[in-house]
Amino acid sequence: KLLDYAQSHSDFSLSVEQMASRANLSTGHFRNVFKQFKGENPISYFRKIKIQHACRLLIQTQRPIKQISSQLGYSELPHFYRHFKLVLGVTPNTFRKQHKLTDKFY
Repeated sequence: KLLDYAQSHSDFSLSVEQMASRANLSTGHFRNVFKQFKGENPISYFRKIKIQHACRLLIQTQRPIKQISSQLGYSELPHFYRHFKLVLGVTPNTFRKQHKLTDKFY
């Protein structure tokens, strides 16, 4: 339930502390349980979820990257670019261009 709740927040604004509180667990215990359940820490997991959502928006819309970044809860564009590249190995610009090229073949 907690994962669904956290994922349903379009700006992904819940902190680990808030998630732990909602689960009635200490932050440390929540991190341990989460890692056992999902195989990675909550920060990494939700970063990937955010970037997956960004990918959908980059492909399906023409919104500016800065707007997508803000929608996902990033207050600084460079921070979004760093996370995007960390997860996918390319920048949001490159990702969007690559998918525009492949879309022409379908």
